[in-house]
Amino acid sequence: MDHLKTILFPTDFTEDAAQAYTYAVKIAAQADAELHLLHAIEEPYDFATRVEETVDALIEKAEEHFEELIAEAASDFEHLNIEYHIERGKPYGVINQKADEIGADLLVMGTKGESSLKRILYGNVTSDVILDSEIPVMTVPINSKKPYLDRFLFATDFRSKDMEALKSTVFLASIFDAEVHVLHVSEEKDMDTDIRFRGFKDLIKEEIDYSKLEFHHLEAERFSKGVSSFLEEYPVSLIILIRYKKVFLRTLLWANNTQELTYHTHVPMLVHVPENL
Repeated sequence: MDHLKTILFPTDFTEDAAQAYTYAVKIAAQADAELHLLHAIEEPYDFATRVEETVDALIEKAEEHFEELIAEAASDFEHLNIEYHIERGKPYGVINQKADEIGADLLVMGTKGESSLKRILYGNVTSDVILDSEIPVMTVPINSKKPYLDRFLFATDFRSKDMEALKSTVFLASIFDAEVHVLHVSEEKDMDTDIRFRGFKDLIKEEIDYSKLEFHHLEAERFSKGVSSFLEEYPVSLIILIRYKKVFLRTLLWANNTQELTYHTHVPMLVHVPENL
């Protein structure tokens, strides 16, 4: 992601999506991007003889919700360009199709927090989108703070796509003048792991010119514990993942110390797509 012109925000109008909407609006306003709101209406089967009547009522209700959301955003960001779309079909397919149709650069979706990590691993609309989306997906927990994106955490294990993902992260961070903290966690800090970390750090400095880049190499028995220790000292407003790091989510979800999971209830995550970096 080296530009941010179009943001897609799918919503079911539940409380889960409300906080995510504040992020979508803030990012769109800050980046001077178009914001597209999307609601999918699945075909009702309980009253087959009155399908069209039922769908028409659902569409009318969705239009009312969208008008309220747009008015809410306009009160703070008068010149923000917002459009809405109401489509018939299953949410997963509708989201991917609309993202492709409008050329979206970023998807913003709401989650319930910690419990949503299980669904990211084992299935729901958000997880399906994350696994198959061709563009970055930001998930915003229902208990997240107000959208003040000032400090990003980028966890790396030196994979080949990490550099390009970091460049995309820095691009987004530059919009908000945010710090980017590059973190690597080793089970044991020795000369070999330190050499790898220093080499990656030097390469980043050669490739990326951004004054608010900071680097951290921590020792911890579990990656999740290392991240938690880091966050105790450096609270962050966005955690950056790459989609091939599903093991990262699994490790965090099943960490032995449940206290290591607390930040998932309030810290948004941005999932990059390695195939398109």
